[in-house]
Amino acid sequence: MHRFCNVTYPKGYLRPAPAADERTRLLRETQYKWLNGSQLRYWFYDKPKKWAGSEGDREVVREAFKMWKALGIGLEFAEVHEAGEADFRIAFQDGDGSWSYIGTDVLTKREDPRTMNFGWSLTEDPAEGLDTALHEIGHSLGFPHEHQNPFAGIVWNEAAVYQALAAPPNNWSKATPATTSSTSCRPTRCRARPGTRTRSCITPSRPG
Repeated sequence: MHRFCNVTYPKGYLRPAPAADERTRLLRETQYKWLNGSQLRYWFYDKPKKWAGSEGDREVVREAFKMWKALGIGLEFAEVHEAGEADFRIAFQDGDGSWSYIGTDVLTKREDPRTMNFGWSLTEDPAEGLDTALHEIGHSLGFPHEHQNPFAGIVWNEAAVYQALAAPPNNWSKATPATTSSTSCRPTRCRARPGTRTRSCITPSRPG
């Protein structure tokens, strides 16, 4: 049983140019990148109840922010205690999927004020939980899925992909990919361990 990231792409999302360098195989959208030296502030919902996570879930996310900071990517992170002060507003609505808006698109005002959601427990499987937090924060920093690259060269067995994602725990319809990305992306498995590289994602290495 595999869970997948249901990333939300900005309106008017532009297809990136092909990446020539191995280090750029994880594509970053420069039009949504944060200014070097920025301090990005995050906040956890405590209400409504369906958006409030456990203290254990919040600790996993805090640890993931620390790991991103340890990479020295030119960004600082700070937890704040008021929604109005936050760039990232983080919820834990079970069953709503794990997703985040891309980079500075989190600043776009929407009817749904969440900018990131975790749709399953981050503590039930500690390794998967930390991977999920690292992955979604990566989206908020401006990193899309690598398989979104139109030059990735992936030959999809579409029938098998749709069949797999229609089953629990994702329960996606064929319309789901088109509604979550203006590029009508195909979904793919995204559970790479930190420090590993797949066609889906790259996440920071765990310390030690």
